[in-house]
Amino acid sequence: MSLLDTAAFAAHCDSMGKFEEVTRKLKTLDDMMDTTPNGLQIQSALFTIRNKLWDQVLKSASEFGLTPAAASRVKAPEQKQMSLGGFEDL
Repeated sequence: MSLLDTAAFAAHCDSMGKFEEVTRKLKTLDDMMDTTPNGLQIQSALFTIRNKLWDQVLKSASEFGLTPAAASRVKAPEQKQMSLGGFEDL
């Protein structure tokens, strides 16, 4: 990872940490819903935040090859055998 990637990876880690924190607060299905003053059931603000954080996590994970689909697109440079320094015949 290059020095330039560290800020983006730090943002990924931050989003993942916040996602887990918000998820812990949403213990039941009722926690994911709010009721308006008119009595309508709507998605809670925490659940909306959780969903946006998850989108950020998936997008940044893909950028770093951390999803199965992204990992299949990662091109690693060809590895060459290092010199064994005279121990080739052992």
